[in-house]
Amino acid sequence: MDQHVKIQEDVKRFWDETRDYLKKIGVETSKIAKRGEEEVMKASKIARLHLDIVTLNLKKERLYKEIGKKAVFLSTKNKLSAAALKKPCADAIKVEEEVAAKQREIKKETEYISRKLSGTKTPRKKTASRPQDKGKTKKR
Repeated sequence: MDQHVKIQEDVKRFWDETRDYLKKIGVETSKIAKRGEEEVMKASKIARLHLDIVTLNLKKERLYKEIGKKAVFLSTKNKLSAAALKKPCADAIKVEEEVAAKQREIKKETEYISRKLSGTKTPRKKTASRPQDKGKTKKR
C-alpha cells in the first residue's frame, strides 16, 4: 500500500509540474503569436504604402504627359507661358511630395521592424558637440 501512495504522489507531483510548464508554454505562445500579428500588420502597412507610391507615380506620369501636351498646344498658338502651366506643375510637385512622405513612412516602419527583430532600442538622436569640448584639441 505504501508503494501505491508513493506512486500517486509522484504522479500528482509530475502532473503539477507538467501543468505549470504547459501554462508557461501557453503564455509564451500567446506572446509570440501577438508579436507575429504585429509584424504582419506592419508588413501589410508597408505593402499598402508601396502600392500607394505606385499609384501616385502613375498619377505623376499622367500629369507630366498633360503638362507636355499643354505646352506643345500653347506653343503652337504662341501662348506658352509659365503661368499657363503653373497649376499642372504645382499638382505634379504635390504628388512628388506625397511620394516622398510615403517613402519616409516606409523607412520609419522598416527601421522599427529591424529594431524589434534585432532587439535593440530606439537609437539616440545625435546631439551637438558638448560646450565643454569646444576649443579642445585631441592629443595625438
